[in-house]
Amino acid sequence: NETRPFSRCAARMFDFLMVLVIVTLFAQPEGLQPNPELPFSEQIASYLEAVRSPEAEAYFRALIVAVLGWQLIEAYLIHQFGMTPGKALFGIRVSKENGDRLSISRSLGRSFLAFILGAGFYQFPFILIGTAFSYFRLIANRKPLWDQHLASRVETTRMTPLRIVLAIGAFFALLMLQSLKTA
Repeated sequence: NETRPFSRCAARMFDFLMVLVIVTLFAQPEGLQPNPELPFSEQIASYLEAVRSPEAEAYFRALIVAVLGWQLIEAYLIHQFGMTPGKALFGIRVSKENGDRLSISRSLGRSFLAFILGAGFYQFPFILIGTAFSYFRLIANRKPLWDQHLASRVETTRMTPLRIVLAIGAFFALLMLQSLKTA
């Protein structure tokens, strides 16, 4: 059982992208989408104006609620199934050290610790710092801080060619879904 940092990061990014796409489909205001017909400087001005609109504020609030809500859903999925959609796609299962399911409280703790320490709240530059910290911690200790602290085990399977094609297709499908908003 290897650490597979790329698979773990890609699974987390897939889950985040999935949440982002859902919020975008239902809540993103029109002005936040780039207009390729405008010169770049006008696109920036248009975006800055759109960001200050009440619709954009509502979108950003919805995004924050969705990302925080996802931590609860992720905790439930890990408690119940040992995986999220992204983890299933990349062949990752989370359990206790003895192989039993994580309790809901441990799953919740793991979800929030990974969100804060590993993904840096998905905010630049914290996401870069958290990802680098997690990577080096995983390589050095074979566990990120949250799995070590919560005594959880992550099992990964090797990415087969079929699984790679499925993962690429799933990311592509999410991007296609997101593009429906601009159509």
